[in-house]
Amino acid sequence: MKHLTIFLLIIFPSLSFSQLPDGTISPDWTASDIYGEEWNLYEILAEGKSVILDFGATWCAPCWSYHENGPLKELYNEFGPTGTDELMVFMIECDPNNTIEDIYGTGGNTLGNWWVGFG
Repeated sequence: MKHLTIFLLIIFPSLSFSQLPDGTISPDWTASDIYGEEWNLYEILAEGKSVILDFGATWCAPCWSYHENGPLKELYNEFGPTGTDELMVFMIECDPNNTIEDIYGTGGNTLGNWWVGFG
């Protein structure tokens, strides 16, 4: 337990440095969704929308717990395309070995269906 406490005290402060400073301008990027549709950050922002990026992996238990609690689903439903249309939410799968089946919850490297509520 002592080693875990020391580990956490070392790791958690270092995580706070992983964010960019306020006012930093993101580089432009284009990404494809699971349907092959391309999304460009600067085009979305030019429409006056905000963008939330949720980085995770289908096998990540804390990521799954956060997903299951639904805070991004609530935001998406209220402010996304079927709500006020002023927000886009993207889940970025960080493990390049995961498949579309993992996202839908039918693959062997997943904790459940990540697409439920966002389709």
